[in-house]
Amino acid sequence: KVNREELPEPDSSSMASADYAAPENDVQETLASVWSDVLGVEKIGIHDNFFDLGGHSLKATVLINKLYEVLQMNVSLKAIFDHQTVKELSEYLEDQVEILYEQIPVCAAQDVYEISSAQKRMYMVQQLERGTVYNMPRLFAVKGDIDSKKVEKIFQKLVGRHESLRTSFEDVNGDIVQKIHSDFFFTMERRDRKGWA
Repeated sequence: KVNREELPEPDSSSMASADYAAPENDVQETLASVWSDVLGVEKIGIHDNFFDLGGHSLKATVLINKLYEVLQMNVSLKAIFDHQTVKELSEYLEDQVEILYEQIPVCAAQDVYEISSAQKRMYMVQQLERGTVYNMPRLFAVKGDIDSKKVEKIFQKLVGRHESLRTSFEDVNGDIVQKIHSDFFFTMERRDRKGWA
């Protein structure tokens, strides 16, 4: 049997084409640069295959997002699978319509916000069950000493940074809405083996 611990880490750079061909235009240079970033391979030639260099569907999704931002073009996952080299993909992109990259705008501050149908469903189930619904508890064993005050401060920063962690749902005149609390304060309960501390 193979001792996997003795095997070296795979080197995807060795999978690059032996006959390196440099990018021939700006689009190919951009593609090679983005591929290099996504795949962690230093030198990408225009005939190198994305999947031979360690690419897979998740990395292809990352690639699509980066290409959308850098080239301002929509590239489908199917296009990545159908055009697996820089040269093939650049030729495919020549026929595509440029779509400007837009970030999702920040919503104006309001007292309450509309909720999606999925959120409304979750709220109704919670009201029917009269308990904690969609709760995902986790238990972690930590070796050694832990500074519980620091852990609490980390969670407080997370709650302060992410609005979804300080959002509640309310019934306002028969409409279910969400409210983002700006003054919400997170505290962590502690207990030892004897009970709550």
